[in-house]
Amino acid sequence: MKRVLVTGIEGFVGNYLTQHLKELGYEIFGLHLLPVTNPHSGVNYRQCDILKYKQLKALIDDIKPEGIFHLAAISSVGFSFSHPEETININFIGTYHLLRALTELTLSPRVIIISSADVYGKTKERPVNEDYQLRPVSPYGLSKMLAEECAKFFAAQGLDILILRPFNHIGVGQREDFVFPYCAKRIAEIEKGISPNSLPLGNIDVRRDYLDVRDVVRAYEMAFRLAKTGEIYNVATGKPITIREGVEYLISLTKKPIQISIKKERKRRYDIPYLSGATEKFQKATGWKPEREIKETLKEMLNYYRERI
Repeated sequence: MKRVLVTGIEGFVGNYLTQHLKELGYEIFGLHLLPVTNPHSGVNYRQCDILKYKQLKALIDDIKPEGIFHLAAISSVGFSFSHPEETININFIGTYHLLRALTELTLSPRVIIISSADVYGKTKERPVNEDYQLRPVSPYGLSKMLAEECAKFFAAQGLDILILRPFNHIGVGQREDFVFPYCAKRIAEIEKGISPNSLPLGNIDVRRDYLDVRDVVRAYEMAFRLAKTGEIYNVATGKPITIREGVEYLISLTKKPIQISIKKERKRRYDIPYLSGATEKFQKATGWKPEREIKETLKEMLNYYRERI
């Protein structure tokens, strides 16, 4: 049984990763800052602020994990524009604190650094591979690029680190400031007659890889076991769709007439028009492939809100 630490365990992906690791028999410690709303049985939860170095170091020294999945982060591009310093502090300095603590404690667990496809920025290469020059266009993308550089610095000192760049992923439980849970909830409200029959949206013609979060956490665990130290891997489909296609599919699942209303104030100034990832490197290293159709995930999200509204 591997003893692993999941940072940011209270988050959307942390919850799914914890369930997956439990099913595989891992001993799990969870680092959280915010309250854990749906704790898993058998998981040892520890509240900690990764920006408080001494507190974090003491916690890691006590746990002595054999593996770390570093998910603790600000994950919203939109939030990063209004809170750039907070985003960079948590995503970059938090990563630095974690890896510094391991070095000072002379611990060398396998560390999975969860970066983001947003480090690529606006790409000419389609799909983009892991060697592409990074040109982030948001504070969020910048913060993840800095976290990657931090990881490379400590890997050069001998830590067992690898970096994953997941592309967009969705599922039940994702925050409603992300587009698909927002749309699914709004459609359920329209069906109940408590919202007007329109979906106010921004730029929905951007094209992205979309993954089910359960495929993503399966990728994280497979990387932990099978991927090569010091490497960087995309976690992607290589088959992008537009946001419009996803929204129109959700609308097709209801009998209510719903109009899409494009609002200027919802458009991002620095939106990336096309972002899709090459998948060959990660698939060759681990054998991972997405198993879930994104339409089924969207349907699950809509049915989730239908049951709760």
